[in-house]
Amino acid sequence: MTLSKLTTLHLGIDHPPTFLVSCLDLMTLPSLTALHISAAPDRSSRALTGALKEMLGRSGCSLQRLEAIDSDVLDIGSSDFFDILSLSPNLSHLGLHSVDMKFLHELILEPVTVPQPSPSLLSTLKTLDIRWLPRGFTESSVREVFPVLLRVISSRTLGLDAEDTPCSALEDVKLLCIRRRADTSILSSMRQNQVTTQMEIGKDISAGASLRPLAELYDLASKFEAGFCNRRYQRIRYNPPPPDVDEYQWLWRNFDKEIQELESIDLSQYANTDALILWDVPGMLRYFIESTEGQSGQATKIDSVKERAAELLGKWRPFLLRDARKLSVCWRIISSDPGNDIAQFHFLSKSRGDEEIWQNITNPILRLEAWYE
Repeated sequence: MTLSKLTTLHLGIDHPPTFLVSCLDLMTLPSLTALHISAAPDRSSRALTGALKEMLGRSGCSLQRLEAIDSDVLDIGSSDFFDILSLSPNLSHLGLHSVDMKFLHELILEPVTVPQPSPSLLSTLKTLDIRWLPRGFTESSVREVFPVLLRVISSRTLGLDAEDTPCSALEDVKLLCIRRRADTSILSSMRQNQVTTQMEIGKDISAGASLRPLAELYDLASKFEAGFCNRRYQRIRYNPPPPDVDEYQWLWRNFDKEIQELESIDLSQYANTDALILWDVPGMLRYFIESTEGQSGQATKIDSVKERAAELLGKWRPFLLRDARKLSVCWRIISSDPGNDIAQFHFLSKSRGDEEIWQNITNPILRLEAWYE
């Protein structure tokens, strides 16, 4: 059965997988450019990978988009999957359900491979979307996978802007890690891997320069995050003054002191300012500004701190925008429901405008009151 004009195909595995494999065996789709596959976990079939490879080879088409993010329906570590990539030299968008080390290592562009990329190297890849589910989400796998993913991103962004480069630069990368709330140390490990990598990049940038040590900024940013996210501060923002007025005043004095420490920073004295982004300090300041709207009682004191927070963001903006473009990924945690959380790592592409990047790095999507319970 040849469908010569079909360009987009959505496959939903609601029937037994063998039925879908049989359908693919009968199809020839010479104009196919986009393929989306969805399936419940109990409907997954590794046999589908082989059937898909045969169908693409028979059709002579070249996929531009391939998505299989709902389940591990494709065996991304198999030779059949790499054959699928070889048959899709124009692939620009790839969405996968899981992380496979062999596949990630293949995506790294080594300097010796860039001039003459192999067909399976995905030289036209611009967007990558990966979902990482709990069964493969452990602290040991974090230490193994996350640094490799950062290498993939950096190798496919740095130095790929020139017109004569045979490989396209990545423009959008998302990694969503769904996990159970009890595994807090895992997300900490993920961010620490990112921080360590970024500090090494910062050392290269500031080598020989008479600038302040980046570790100072990292320490200050992490200290502010720890204090801001402390549950006691939630009482400042969401509740009326507690019976213990002295404790309430003490909290405000400490919060005021931390804001003063931020105000004392001269970002022009640092080679890069990504520590503030990695620890979500801009997002927390904006979170404070927006979450205290309409509050009464301590209005004068709250308004004063809100004004100072807004002034800080304005003063920091040019430095943060400059350095956000150097970041491999931007750290975010999204609380999805009472039982699960999603850690989202989003690459900040150079092609994005200043306003879009600014919204990304100041977007207060972290539900502090839920995360730190």
